[in-house]
Amino acid sequence: MCIRDRLCLAWAWWRAQWKAGIALDARKHEAAAERVREAANMRHSDDSKARITELCASLAASFRFYDADGSGALDKQELCCAFRKLYEAEGISRSAKKVMQEVDEQFDLYDHDSSNSLSLADFASIWCTNPAFKFKQPPSVRLKVLAQIAAADLQQSDTKIQCELHRLRRQQNEYEATMAELRADEQLLAVSEAELKHELRTRNQDLAAAQVELLELMRGARACLLYTSPSPRDS
Repeated sequence: MCIRDRLCLAWAWWRAQWKAGIALDARKHEAAAERVREAANMRHSDDSKARITELCASLAASFRFYDADGSGALDKQELCCAFRKLYEAEGISRSAKKVMQEVDEQFDLYDHDSSNSLSLADFASIWCTNPAFKFKQPPSVRLKVLAQIAAADLQQSDTKIQCELHRLRRQQNEYEATMAELRADEQLLAVSEAELKHELRTRNQDLAAAQVELLELMRGARACLLYTSPSPRDS
């Protein structure tokens, strides 16, 4: 083999090694860039706190929209209307009978107190777990949304309970004040009754004394009449 052939072979080997090194470096750079993108996506992913809050606000707004009577809960007719609207938005065909059957099934699952109404937490559970509504979020996001809504619902329930306890304490204080007034009035009535009984007893005694005195006067008057009247002999 001549020197020229050797040089050509060496050049081809070096060029192949150079291309392989460039490809390896490119793959390394691409992998590093992908890791950076993944880290950025994790920082700004759908399970971020701001996104969770946004999703919770969206569900709460939908709940208030379908709560036609503003009662703070959805009855069967309101949930049926919500299902129809959601199915229309997803392009899913459902008969009225089928929709009502699904509504009954959801009430069987979530209406634990048999109040014929569902709360915001129940509505969020239906939204996040029903595959027909295509809640396009990963399971971790759904769990966080449900947890945040449940926590808000518990806080609201706790606030209502505290308000109810405050109202009951106020009523208890008013009741105790009324009972104190009644006891004071009862004591006054007892004192007045004792005074009246004493006065009645005193008047009865005075009346008895007056009757005795009157009888004495009547005897004295009769005796005087008998003494002063002329006898038949004198006539």
